[in-house]
Amino acid sequence: MTKKTFHLTKTKLFITLFSVLILGMVWLTHEAMYENNVIVVKVSPVGQLVSKVVALNKTGGMLELTAADLNSVATLYMKNGITSGQFTAEGIYFQINEGRIELFAPVRYMNFSFIVRSEIKISLEKGEITVIPENTHVGKIQIPAQIVLDFAKRMWNEVPIEKGKLILDMALLPFSISEIELSDNTLSVAIPKTVEVATTIPEPTGQPNTNSSAGNSTKTPTNATRDLLIKTRNQLVKVKIAVKTEPEKQIISEIITVIAKVIDNANYPYQNEASAVKANYGKLSETEKSDLQTVILTYLDASSLIKLQSIFKL
Repeated sequence: MTKKTFHLTKTKLFITLFSVLILGMVWLTHEAMYENNVIVVKVSPVGQLVSKVVALNKTGGMLELTAADLNSVATLYMKNGITSGQFTAEGIYFQINEGRIELFAPVRYMNFSFIVRSEIKISLEKGEITVIPENTHVGKIQIPAQIVLDFAKRMWNEVPIEKGKLILDMALLPFSISEIELSDNTLSVAIPKTVEVATTIPEPTGQPNTNSSAGNSTKTPTNATRDLLIKTRNQLVKVKIAVKTEPEKQIISEIITVIAKVIDNANYPYQNEASAVKANYGKLSETEKSDLQTVILTYLDASSLIKLQSIFKL
């Protein structure tokens, strides 16, 4: 009789512990997935940001980035999300409030969806951008910052992590940065003036090229510029395949033709043809413009976008 009672006691204890475990898991799941307010993010037009960068590349100066601008850049690099195992980061979004940058990342694990929130500190150290996550939550549950860094390492293998900092190589950006400042609602970065020969297509002067052989004014672009133009052309070939209407395809064909001519001759007078492309773009319907912009953002990286904007001013 005593043995039977002891057996029932162990059974009840097991059931109780099991029930507590299940309830705890349910509570943790609820807390992780719980959001007490709607996150509203703004994304600025990419063309607007690209125009600012192109202008500052020529003159140098401070580029003020709002949260909408940061979201625009993040959208470029997170077009289709990033998946590692059963985890998928569906995007990265930013808000800037009272001198603090807040990061929001919608994450999906199996059939569960939740949002990772973190305040981040960003600075420029020895030519590298460092990012430090702080006050990090999954839903309502606070988690150690190291978990975020480990997760970031898992999602982006090429991004190094050192002493609690995520290190971003400047080579990941299509332009150089010499200073970073954070104010109440903006992140300002200093962009040094770019050397024309290294990064831009020279304007035709109408004068013979004294560096060329007699009777030949053709000049090959510098290696860096030529490589960028070739990459842009190759990405635009994919854009032409993906756009929907014939007028869209025609515009991309015209852009590819102009870029091919500049690849062969850095002094090619492309301005009139570029203006014609811009005029034809203006004749597209709003639906066609939206489709063309979406496909371009899907297939062109940031450096190609900047180069495209510098030539065609679209």
